[in-house]
Amino acid sequence: MTEGLKRLTEELERWDAAGLRPQFWLRDDDAVRDTPELRRLVDACRPSAVPLSLAVIPNGAEQCLQNAFEDVFGPQISLLVHGFAHENHEPEGIKKCELGPSRPLATVAGEVALGKARLEQLFGARVLPVLVPPWNRMRPDLAPLLSELGFVGLSTFGAQCFGAGGLVEVNTHVDLMDWRSRKGKTADAVAEEIAQLLATRRIGSARGPVGVLAHHLVHDDAAWEALAAVFAATMGRGAWLRGEAVFGGEALVEGGPGSALRFGRDDGGPSRRSLAAAPQDEGFGGGGPSAGGRVGGAGFRQPWGVTVVAVLKALAGLAVTGAVALGGLGNPWVLAIAGIIALLFGAQLIAAVARHMSVIGIDDDAITRSTPFGRQIRWADLDDVELRYFSTRRDRENGWMDLVLRGGRQKIVIDSDHPGFDPAVRRAVRTLRKKGIAMSPATIANAIVLGLDVGPTGR
Repeated sequence: MTEGLKRLTEELERWDAAGLRPQFWLRDDDAVRDTPELRRLVDACRPSAVPLSLAVIPNGAEQCLQNAFEDVFGPQISLLVHGFAHENHEPEGIKKCELGPSRPLATVAGEVALGKARLEQLFGARVLPVLVPPWNRMRPDLAPLLSELGFVGLSTFGAQCFGAGGLVEVNTHVDLMDWRSRKGKTADAVAEEIAQLLATRRIGSARGPVGVLAHHLVHDDAAWEALAAVFAATMGRGAWLRGEAVFGGEALVEGGPGSALRFGRDDGGPSRRSLAAAPQDEGFGGGGPSAGGRVGGAGFRQPWGVTVVAVLKALAGLAVTGAVALGGLGNPWVLAIAGIIALLFGAQLIAAVARHMSVIGIDDDAITRSTPFGRQIRWADLDDVELRYFSTRRDRENGWMDLVLRGGRQKIVIDSDHPGFDPAVRRAVRTLRKKGIAMSPATIANAIVLGLDVGPTGR
């Protein structure tokens, strides 16, 4: 046994003696297609049941990779978003970086959002909303936007350095490749690095799973042998984590779990595809979608069916709450809690009725929201458009978006489940483009994902 492997074995024994179990995770970068090297990596993981987190380049991902996941690869593989095209945009003499400062932040954010959407379209639920920047580098001001773009995690190499609020940042720490020589590290060298990382975690000076980084396309015999040696040394003595566990809060990480924000509700709200496929009308005098909720001209109201369901749910909640309150007449705590819950259901009832009464009117001159406090913004006065994501769950499936329009000292907010959302967001974005008014990077990125053109058009 070599010295490095001996040190790793001894360190694992110390963990055992302390009643501790170390955590590891394996990330492999630069996947674009089904190759013999990728299959070799998958086959290497199977005997030890090591899950693989595969960082896929969205703009290069080929159909054969999707076919391989459907026909050959097992469920132990999770997919991560590896930038957009893995192209360097920095000038000569600067370290390579795709998500760097040489391009506008809005452009970079838009590519990241578009890459995530493309992988989700190809691979569905296998894709985790985790960004892996190419070359493990990115501009710091991109990190605060990632949650708004639907990401919950971020992974680079080495120590945490972004401190992105609301994101889980879990990095890799041991690279199987020596990039200076472009050769694989020996099993002894890799084992020595892992042993040192485990020692710091055992004494409490560091936290989180030890991340091993692979690059299947460039591995030589030394890299493959090192990977096999690590799997053999840790078998039965450590937990290799799935990507879902690493970024879903099961790993002992320093960053708190974030909110998975994704547009596309399960309750009938518009999806990315439905909006992208909608016609880009130049005017709305008789144009616009023919979705349910149209009340004539270009007016949109919440359909009666949706309103009835929401009202019945609120009434059922009030009825159950009333029954609980009657059963606890002698208990002030029960009555207090029932009262609070009744207020919440009452608010839902009022909101359901108000939403149905609210008609969004759109024509070539203005957008109007008819409520008891009706508001109107003329397109000529529109000076700000904001697309905001919200979510109450971390499953990436439920969530909604608000469209916020401002102009002429007026503000109109439209929820994404309202039938007027679709035509309003298309017209609003087009109007700001024609005016040459800049939108926030997050709004631009979200609009790109929705299939909208956000480039300048001139007046």
